[in-house]
Formats: sequence, structure tokens, C-alpha cells
Amino acid sequence: MFLDSSANEQVINTGIEYLRVVSMFYFLMGLMVITNGVLRGAGDVKVFMFSSLTNLSTRIIFAYTLAFFIGQKAIWLGIPLGWIFASAISVIRYKSGKWKGKSVV
Repeated sequence: MFLDSSANEQVINTGIEYLRVVSMFYFLMGLMVITNGVLRGAGDVKVFMFSSLTNLSTRIIFAYTLAFFIGQKAIWLGIPLGWIFASAISVIRYKSGKWKGKSVV
């Protein structure tokens, strides 16, 4: 709708490429969101914040570093890598049970 017909094919192919890479890892995002939600709800906000910052910084670092070698696919790969690291932090904290001792009030 916003592009001419010659550019549409390239945009669609880029979107398909992105979805093929990222969609394989959506279960990790789900795991991260669930465990982060439990930690946040329990009042263990420092670990949640660390997990979220790890997610974002990992995405940026990997996308920037890998872009020199594989181009724009580095962005697609940076997203699941961020989810992997953030999920690991959240799941480890969840399994440790230390979040149960926190209180919101």
C-alpha cells in the first residue's frame, strides 16, 4: 500500500526471512515472559530488570557484531539470542525458589 510494486517483493521477502528465523524461537520468548511475569509479580524486580536488560543488550551486541559477517540476518539472530540469555536468567531464578521470599508490600 505504501510502496511501489517493484519494492513490494523485496519487502515481503525480507519479512518472510525474518519470520522464518524468529518464529522458531517464539517458545523461548513465551518462557521468558512467563518467568519474568512470576518474578515481577512476586516483587523480585531486580532480577526481572537484569533479565530484561540482558535481553536488550544481547540483541544489540550480537546484531552489531554479526552484521559485519552476515548482514541484516544478524538482527534476526540477535532477537532469539537475547531471548535465550534472558530466559536462562529468569528460569534459573525461578527454579531456585528465592523469588518466593520476596514480598510486594
